[in-house]
Amino acid sequence: MKFRTLLFAALVSVALASCSDDDPSSGDKDDNEEITFDPKADAADAGDYDAGMPYTIDNVQVTAGESEDIELEEYLSRLVEAHTGGNADDADLWNQWLDDQLASIPEAKEEAADEYGANTVEEVLLGIKATRYTYTSVDASGQRVWLSGVVVYPRLTIGLVDIYSMPKNIIIGCHVTICSDKEAPSNFPAWLADGISGAKALATDVGMLALHAHRNSTQSLVIIPDYEGYGETVDRAHPYLYQSVTARQVLDGIAAGISVCKGATGNDCSNLNSISVGYSQGGSVSMAVHKYIETHGLADTYHYLGSVCGDGPYDPLTHMMKYVEENKVNMPCVLPLIIKGMVDANPYIKGKYTADSFMSTDLVASGALDDIASKAYTTDDINDRIKAYSTAHDNCLTNADGVCTFEKMVVPGLYKYFTGQSMTRSEAKPYVALAKALELNNLTKDWTPTLPMICFHSVGDEVVPFCNYESAKSAFSGSGYFRGVRYTGMTQSHVGTGTTYYLLYEGGLVNAVLNGSWKNWAVETNQGGI
Repeated sequence: MKFRTLLFAALVSVALASCSDDDPSSGDKDDNEEITFDPKADAADAGDYDAGMPYTIDNVQVTAGESEDIELEEYLSRLVEAHTGGNADDADLWNQWLDDQLASIPEAKEEAADEYGANTVEEVLLGIKATRYTYTSVDASGQRVWLSGVVVYPRLTIGLVDIYSMPKNIIIGCHVTICSDKEAPSNFPAWLADGISGAKALATDVGMLALHAHRNSTQSLVIIPDYEGYGETVDRAHPYLYQSVTARQVLDGIAAGISVCKGATGNDCSNLNSISVGYSQGGSVSMAVHKYIETHGLADTYHYLGSVCGDGPYDPLTHMMKYVEENKVNMPCVLPLIIKGMVDANPYIKGKYTADSFMSTDLVASGALDDIASKAYTTDDINDRIKAYSTAHDNCLTNADGVCTFEKMVVPGLYKYFTGQSMTRSEAKPYVALAKALELNNLTKDWTPTLPMICFHSVGDEVVPFCNYESAKSAFSGSGYFRGVRYTGMTQSHVGTGTTYYLLYEGGLVNAVLNGSWKNWAVETNQGGI
């Protein structure tokens, strides 16, 4: 293990040789000379890095923890309960989805009864089992770390006998941005055990991904690792948008999840086809996993078929510049999350600059960094707390409409740099480093997919701007493997589109990759939804 760590450190050292000099100027120029900088040009030579080859089933260390199982009809009834009197904007959508799910149960039960020789369909109960587990991976420094996740697999009960059907596929589940540890995927078994009070948690992306394990869905082995900083590593910083490291950690979690399933059910799932799926941060992690598998020659190892990516931040620097252009940050917690993630883990700025090198004194004073570090607050909580602080301090972070403005959330020098104003080389240095750190995590450069990638994105996404989709389309549409779905429905918000994505589209997109029908699609289509 020591040799492996040293080798990893050497690889990172070589790959990031340029990181030691984040000043774009040569040493013989005047640091006090006033010139205009361009973040995209300054970051063009951002290096690459390698988090090393993932562990295999044979050498990843894994420990299975608590488990919980549940019947499909109970699961759905709790979702109905969760949405009774809920958000009127998506009530019809949930009701339609629930009706479709319930209508599909009789046929699935009849097929199971025929397969297992049940005397009556009434003997058959469709279900899933979820197990929390911990496993070994590496962190951004190449040091071993124990992470956590949840593995969900199909279960049937015939009479009094539990049967663990062999899964047909592996879903590599990539979860959305969370700030509260209670939302970590590894808590899913506890959600199942929590009765009606846990029902709303089942309606998260983790709950929707878990339903792929059911027999009337794709009957998959669903593996959803926690990102570092949650679950087993709640005491550690979350390396937000550090794509390569997160992809490596997720892939270690897949090997571990396969091992857990085999130990619990006897089913060896190591030869099943796999697909990565996610939305928002999960969409970018899904693409990062796709990139990692292909650039490391691991497609055959994971029997990987491709990715489904929804509204993800694939091009963080262009994403940030869109915030600058509009001078808005509609989900205020995202900006401190990005900056904190870069400062905590990214080699261009870790140990060189602190968050207050980039964040305004008002944003720091709002407590956003402490709230994120505490893992006690949800993203909604932190958004509300930032806005409440602004209101209490003469709208120090917000405009007249109560929307946070980029200019007020960052230090004057950063705003000056990103808006192309003249400044000195010395003054620009930390901001050039930040631009390089962001560009280091641009998933749309330095590779071309050779397996299908479906990118779904709302044209009006106010949190993860549509420019991320445009970067992916521009980079990949000529490959023959990119398929884009532009969502143009009435609900354009990031969160609202996420609900629509999982209830109306995600299942069809996953099946298109699994059955190969994506080949018949146009490179880009428009979907209006509702």
